[in-house]
Amino acid sequence: MRLEPYRDEDLAFTESLEFDPIVMRHLGGVGEQDRARVVHEERMAGIGRGDLYRTVIPDGATTPVALVAVWHTEWHGETIHEFGIMVRPQAHRQGVGLAASRQIIAEFRAAHPGEPLHAFTAVGNEAADGGARRLGFVPDGEYDMDYAGEPLRCRHWVLAPSASGPR
Repeated sequence: MRLEPYRDEDLAFTESLEFDPIVMRHLGGVGEQDRARVVHEERMAGIGRGDLYRTVIPDGATTPVALVAVWHTEWHGETIHEFGIMVRPQAHRQGVGLAASRQIIAEFRAAHPGEPLHAFTAVGNEAADGGARRLGFVPDGEYDMDYAGEPLRCRHWVLAPSASGPR
């Protein structure tokens, strides 16, 4: 498996994620038709600001099955680094997401030593919660948040810079 930098040519892949009801079931469902383009443009702008967006391509494949990222976001009045991943259904339960997560967390830590990493999972998304735990994140409460203009109850997770790292 390899991580490739997200590119302008990845719009179609973003569409495949944003319009997949399984991928989006914990994020308020499939968005409006222009949602994928907006997300794609936000990612491209974020890359220009130093955010990490990577497509995940399994060994022997030529097309991505997941997207893993660390980006800047605002949380309680300060800028933090947030981790997230989206995995196509055909790659669920194959370890691809966990392996890709470990790689991008290592990349983040190399670039930002001493900084915590945050994640937000939709309450009820047991798979995401399990992944966060396996990666060494610690839960830090539940919060009402906004995702693409829709309310979403989330669990906040923190990976401390001193944590032993992904397991």
